Amino acid sequence: MNIKKTIDQFEEAATVPIAEIDEIVTSILDNDDEEVKLENKNELKRLMALCFTDDNRTKVSGAPSEYHNLAVTFGMHNKNGEACAVIDRGLKNYPHDVDLLADYLTYGSVIEGNFLKCNKYYSSLLNIPRERWTWRAYDFSIDFLLLSLSHKVNSDYVEVEQLINEYKLKFTADEKPFIAEAKYYCERGNRNKEEEALKVATTSNIVSPLCSLRLAKIYFEKAEYEKADVLIERCKEYLFRNSSPSIVGQVYLLSVTCKMVLFFRSNNAQNNNNKTQADAIYSDYKAIMYTNVRNTRAYRNLSALIEIFSNKTGIPFND
Repeated sequence: MNIKKTIDQFEEAATVPIAEIDEIVTSILDNDDEEVKLENKNELKRLMALCFTDDNRTKVSGAPSEYHNLAVTFGMHNKNGEACAVIDRGLKNYPHDVDLLADYLTYGSVIEGNFLKCNKYYSSLLNIPRERWTWRAYDFSIDFLLLSLSHKVNSDYVEVEQLINEYKLKFTADEKPFIAEAKYYCERGNRNKEEEALKVATTSNIVSPLCSLRLAKIYFEKAEYEKADVLIERCKEYLFRNSSPSIVGQVYLLSVTCKMVLFFRSNNAQNNNNKTQADAIYSDYKAIMYTNVRNTRAYRNLSALIEIFSNKTGIPFND
């Protein structure tokens, strides 16, 4: 795709479909070629000035969901300012769209000095009847209020509790309300209540990879490794039933760490299952290479542990 030529064409067009802008943005942000990064950075600035500033020269067309998708594209690359610019433009066309208002709370609240504008959009969201609220409206509003509480901008815990209760009643087959409840209790410093909320989700019929992973991390921190391992294995099954790409790497990272601890705790140097257990650890470690945590410090630290594990056990790791 010739990015410069396409944006040149956008300049000549009266209207540009936002889906086409999303394609260009994805192409720019996903390109890791160092030689073209600077050029792409400049083209992205030109595209934003063309379509998403107050004096934009090109009209953008698209459904609210397409504005949302483009904002997510920016958000996935930590370009929250650009995401907010897209949402602002979308809200000019669809001022009462619930998901766009909620989206702004997510991307806008992490921008320094932007709380007043977030509060403005949150107030707009509160004026929309609750029956129109989506899961994003509840989820992102709760996150925004928790962030406000942590920054001492707000001290109304009752409002958060009310939203959580409504969220749980409206989305009974979804794990996300329980994650919101767990985060609330974590913010309040109540680990027992946080754990209790997660247990409710993981012992019900809800498909709950997020709750299972969060609870597994709590068990791991408490040195309850067997409990953690059971939940991690359940997470792996959930990943195939209900795709959660953002947590795949975390699941396998915790799995490898937990299984290594359990291996050495068993302290059976002559155990015939050693090779089988080590192969399971190595298999999970290899899986991480295909996930979004492969370039993190946690993965590099784990690589060192894998080498130590191989040396101590005498069981070679074949990559």
